[in-house]
Amino acid sequence: MADANAIPIAPDSARQGPARRIAHWLFTGLLGVGMFWVATLMFFNGDLVFAVGMTFLAGLLLYLYLNPRIYVGRYVFPGLAGIGIFTLFPLLYSVYISFTNYGDGHMVTHERATQYHLSRTYLDEAGTFDFELHPAEDERYRMVLRRDGDKYISAPVALAAIGEGQRPLIETRAVAPGSLATEALSLRDVLANRSGLQRVVVELPHGTELRYSGPRAFGALRERYQQDADDPHVLHDQQTGGAITADFERGYYVDDEGNRVRPGFTTHVGWDNYTRIFTDRGMMAPFFEIFVWTIFFGAVTVFVAYGLGVTLACLLNWKLIRGSVVYRILMILPYAVPAFISIQIFRGLFNQNFGEINLILEVLFGLRPAWFTEPALARTMVLITNIWLGYPYMMILALGMLQSVPDDLYEAAHIEGSGVINNFFRITLPLITRPLIPLLIAAFAFNFNNLVVIQLLTEGGPNIVGSNPNAGHTDLLVNYAFRLAFQDGTQEFGLAAAITTLIFLLVAGLSMLYIRHARIEMAR
Repeated sequence: MADANAIPIAPDSARQGPARRIAHWLFTGLLGVGMFWVATLMFFNGDLVFAVGMTFLAGLLLYLYLNPRIYVGRYVFPGLAGIGIFTLFPLLYSVYISFTNYGDGHMVTHERATQYHLSRTYLDEAGTFDFELHPAEDERYRMVLRRDGDKYISAPVALAAIGEGQRPLIETRAVAPGSLATEALSLRDVLANRSGLQRVVVELPHGTELRYSGPRAFGALRERYQQDADDPHVLHDQQTGGAITADFERGYYVDDEGNRVRPGFTTHVGWDNYTRIFTDRGMMAPFFEIFVWTIFFGAVTVFVAYGLGVTLACLLNWKLIRGSVVYRILMILPYAVPAFISIQIFRGLFNQNFGEINLILEVLFGLRPAWFTEPALARTMVLITNIWLGYPYMMILALGMLQSVPDDLYEAAHIEGSGVINNFFRITLPLITRPLIPLLIAAFAFNFNNLVVIQLLTEGGPNIVGSNPNAGHTDLLVNYAFRLAFQDGTQEFGLAAAITTLIFLLVAGLSMLYIRHARIEMAR
């Protein structure tokens, strides 16, 4: 006998009529077909991993939304798919990139680098021919080539009809000078037909092939590299007689003397990016300095912002203060103003020449601190700005927690003769801090990756002297990774991905600490 309290496989709302059921099947089927079509395009584009992932999602979608026995799975699928696409996949891809040399000079695959070299040409000893373009009938043109008294003319060619990827062979014949009655086209008209001229191959009567080499010239262009029949990683140089060989450790083709031939290609480098962080002298010291500063930045921000927020919350919760509602609104304003606006305001206030803070300090004490050039002052400025942005959040949390503290405790303490300060440290602070510890850990993890404040306020500066690649005294680890990937004229994605992976491991450790503490609190 069925249990009356059992959860049904599908709720009553899922029992659709025939029309809605057909519409549901059609919509789901079309969506699945569309996803399979996208997966097919990815596959033929060479993105095998993306194609497999899209195929898996499409199959899972059809299985969940067309099978009535697992109706509950339909509610879970969108969330899991979002986590997989926007969280899990970027994480795994970053870890994968951290084991490669992907970056400046190594942006293409080995296959594409090989195709690039095979497409390169050179001008051989046959030299160049002066070139003219003459009109012919039916919007076609004749090409006239001259050199050392020799003159060759081609058959009429419809240059506009030559499509991309086509390379027609145009034969020529020798003619006497001055045998053409038509006038040569102007340079402007030649350039208008340049796309067609670049695609044709002109063959002289003795077999030499010429290609377009300039607005007024055709040259005997040859393919510079030819792939070895036995070893596809070796390309023979037809111009010099040497060869270039793919070096998968360096990610370049190298010639016989060991010189690199650009472009390079992406290759796996193992743990090189990680070992570089801890062994490269130009990077090791800045990295550890940035790491210590990141920990210090997050800890000091949370500690001071929490202390300030709790203190203000206790003052605003004091019944003897009049107009506490107005004060609360004023204190919460920094939290209401968008952070990027507040950061720009602080950037102006701390301006070394025209900022209001320096103007006041100069009038009172004769000081004009170099906030943006002195490392200690720059870090102090960053901390002040970030604490200003963070204390309202802590104050709101503390105000909420203060409502749960029984007034009987304060009355009993008052009877015992305890003062305000003693009550704060022995009653208020312990009672509101313990439940907020998970949130404080989460706040530390957030500030650990607070890219926006540093990027908008100091851009990581001032730079650390001797760092290679460049690093800044106010850079956090996440800003350092951002700098490596997108700034300073370098794009070392592999190295930046390695630092990002280390950041993930640190934040994952903090998350585990958060979860563990939350479970302990729930058990209590």
